[in-house]
Amino acid sequence: MQAARLFLLQTHEQDAAILDPLAAFLRDSAASVSRIMVSPDALDGTDQAALDTLSQIRAAVDASNDSGSSASVILIAIGLSASFALWLDMLDRIRPKKTRIRHSTVIHPEVIEQPSVLTGVIALAPFLGFDFSLSTARLGPDRFAQWRLARCRGPMAALFGRAAISRAQDHGCWSAQGPVRWSDLALRLPYASVAQNLPSLKRPTVLVLDAQSRAAQVEVQLCTLSGKVAVMDSPMAMPQVGHVTLAAVDWIHKGPGPT
Repeated sequence: MQAARLFLLQTHEQDAAILDPLAAFLRDSAASVSRIMVSPDALDGTDQAALDTLSQIRAAVDASNDSGSSASVILIAIGLSASFALWLDMLDRIRPKKTRIRHSTVIHPEVIEQPSVLTGVIALAPFLGFDFSLSTARLGPDRFAQWRLARCRGPMAALFGRAAISRAQDHGCWSAQGPVRWSDLALRLPYASVAQNLPSLKRPTVLVLDAQSRAAQVEVQLCTLSGKVAVMDSPMAMPQVGHVTLAAVDWIHKGPGPT
């Protein structure tokens, strides 16, 4: 396997049920593995928590690059943390130098002030969105769900956020994590829409879903939304998810094919 720094992202205490054995499996495969812990208290449904997490990853990468090595950086997460990882994917962009001249701003695209830090993302059973059904592999808007999710970030959060989302696994999320509450989802996503998320991804991204008999249909639907996405099918259990994660790392190194 090509040299890579693998970062396992944890924003939910129940993530450890998969991340702990997965980390051991990846280390046994000679991979460099680090854990990034994000406290739920740091999540508020805004970009700031995601940007802070990217800064944390960037600092860890810079601290290990004193030798001048340039290993790829791949972020791996499961469940709601995987949804948060997709958000990081969308926000991790190259920042060119900008110069302020009087009342105008000039961009210098040839001068990179801050490069992106991630090479790719592996999202294990993320919450795909209210507009996608894993059981039917169909896209369709659910405006009431989006409206309710927005209410979970404001003064009405206590009223709207306590209940569990019914059939969260139908939207891709690993059900063995326990109930997925509206408030938990609101902290990790600005919106829950696969039609908005996937086209905004900036780098090779692998979605690992327990799609079973609908795997082929799900792959067609999701890959149509973005040429940067690959879909792999696996139960969320070891060692299966360990093997598919290594396959996902290899796919990211090879890069998406022509679209």
